[in-house]
Amino acid sequence: MYTQCVRCLTVYRLQAESLARARGQFRCGHCGTVFDGLERLTEHLPEAPFQELMHEEASATPVVLSIPAMRPAPRQPALFELN
Repeated sequence: MYTQCVRCLTVYRLQAESLARARGQFRCGHCGTVFDGLERLTEHLPEAPFQELMHEEASATPVVLSIPAMRPAPRQPALFELN
């Protein structure tokens, strides 16, 4: 995945774990601007020369996730709980 600083237009390659850990907020290593990395997040860079990555508007309706990767087992109540 790639994102771009909104001020100096530097493009950064990032991993999903960085995106999740930062909650989408990044500080540009070139100009120091803090920006929302989700704003210009893209899976692939354009093939043609570009100045700015495409800006995609967020959907007004949430995406429905229907295929779970896992589901934790329900917590079993303890026979005796000490408080």
